Amino acid sequence: MPEGWYNIHDRVWIRLRGPQGQFAKLDKEYAYYRAAAPANREPDIDFDLNDFTPPRFPAAQTVDKKYLVGDDAIYAADRYKVAFWKVWIEGLAQGTTRVRFRGNRFSMIIVVKLFLEPLIRLKFTLAGMPMIHSSCLSDGERGFVLAASPSTGKTTTLLNWLAAGHPFVSDEYTILAADRAWGYVTPFRFHAHNLEMNPILQGLPEDAKRQIRLRTALLKASGGYADVTYNIGIRAALPQVPVSESTPWTGLFVITRADVERPVARPADREDILTKLQVINFYELRQFAHYLKAYAYVHPRGDLACFFELEREHFRRVLADRPCHEINVPAAYGKQTYEQLLELLYSLV
Repeated sequence: MPEGWYNIHDRVWIRLRGPQGQFAKLDKEYAYYRAAAPANREPDIDFDLNDFTPPRFPAAQTVDKKYLVGDDAIYAADRYKVAFWKVWIEGLAQGTTRVRFRGNRFSMIIVVKLFLEPLIRLKFTLAGMPMIHSSCLSDGERGFVLAASPSTGKTTTLLNWLAAGHPFVSDEYTILAADRAWGYVTPFRFHAHNLEMNPILQGLPEDAKRQIRLRTALLKASGGYADVTYNIGIRAALPQVPVSESTPWTGLFVITRADVERPVARPADREDILTKLQVINFYELRQFAHYLKAYAYVHPRGDLACFFELEREHFRRVLADRPCHEINVPAAYGKQTYEQLLELLYSLV
């Protein structure tokens, strides 16, 4: 049975196991972090894709008719769009969280976003290093963390930045510590507009370009239902771009689309910024937020019951000595917008 280990900054170790085809999909997602199995160390996340028999929990409670919650475990038979699965999660509040997941072929499209990524974020947050959905621009001496909801322009901004010869740090999430911002390297998820707006992508293989255009067309034709974005690893997409594990960081900027002609910074209260960060992150949890809430219902005094409060407190701590601004950008994002945004970022720090 295929098995792989993945080491994210020596903080979160993941072990994946499962049938070859399903394992290969997840192995590709975390290829940058492949590592040899460590000696005398249990994984922080032990994720098994093999079939399993639903457990019998002693004194379990049922929440919302479908979440079965026991002492330190949760089971559900669930679905999202056309994806169906059953999942058993043990040790959510422990050092090692064990997950047994089995679903139909469509579930493999969403398993990273709905389970693995939220679990990684949970582990880093509990360790005092909150993750924020963002890109990070680093020139080696400064790091600008751009937090934003999807389709706001953060990937386009990053690609323009990389085209100028700067290293890659992160595109999906940035892991924040008091002294440094740490990267989170996962495959790029491109859409057709990225090809049109970013010359750095012209070196992509032609098959990749066709797939990106085809899947973008399918997404639009389905009204957003068929989100089968094409994923490509950074080594394949941008082999010339160096990757930096971490960077000193200078400030955090919440990027919001607005009715403006050029990027403009808005005065923002620090607590307002914290709320916006949590809203951005909450929507990225997707289905997993329901699992946390169901667990908290049965265990109202546990650490996970106050996860969102804990996350906010860690954001408050790591942002204490950093500039934080909200920046409105125009809906039509082009090369000029990027240049204006860059000028604004440097002026604010």
